[in-house]
Amino acid sequence: FYERLTRAFPGVDFRLGDAFALEEVLAERRGEQFDCVISAVPLLSFPMEQRVGLLEDLLARIPAGRPVIQITYGPLSPVIKMPDRYVVSHYDFVVRNIPPAQLWTYRRAV
Repeated sequence: FYERLTRAFPGVDFRLGDAFALEEVLAERRGEQFDCVISAVPLLSFPMEQRVGLLEDLLARIPAGRPVIQITYGPLSPVIKMPDRYVVSHYDFVVRNIPPAQLWTYRRAV
């Protein structure tokens, strides 16, 4: 999937690595901010505390108001709502995907 994406979108900075070890994966870009994050990490396979930690780490790497978009196969947001820390919204339901996918957005609370 990673190789297909890098071939199809040569100007985009895709990263292949452990999402829970972003300091290592993004070592040469330490301190930089990104425009947004699109994640397909299978969050439902991890404990909620780890999901929230990853989301907050990702949100800290993008400007306030910019989204983390999460692709998931569960019917609900894979990360619990914490309105004092971030805002959760349902973005889309992708029926053509097998299995159908849900897209969720998360933005830092202001």
